[in-house]
Amino acid sequence: MKAGSAAVDAMMTVEPFTRLSESAKSRIADTIQTFNLDIGHRILRNDELPAYVYLIIRGEVRLLGEYENEGMITLAKRGTGQLFGWVSLLRGKSCETIQVSKDVKALGIPSQVFVEICKKEEEF
Repeated sequence: MKAGSAAVDAMMTVEPFTRLSESAKSRIADTIQTFNLDIGHRILRNDELPAYVYLIIRGEVRLLGEYENEGMITLAKRGTGQLFGWVSLLRGKSCETIQVSKDVKALGIPSQVFVEICKKEEEF
């Protein structure tokens, strides 16, 4: 679902988005999506590059990691204002597993737009 202008404006008050040029902000505003995700939903997997970079507006996620053949364990919890998905994109190799632990509302920037902005916006 396309994000509303209030959501986009809110995103632009969070670092590093405050450092963007007006043209980059406009590019994000034209492509940003809103996601409502339920508990248990796996947002990112460590075996595929993300389609979006996400900013949590409300809720909580768990950063997961594999532990000595015992399965996935929680490494950290992240909530409102946290940005994720960007590490895998900038590395060019997936490395994040993120799962919803409390219902989440998030804004998502398409990966190709995020990478494009990173290349063009030195301050970002």
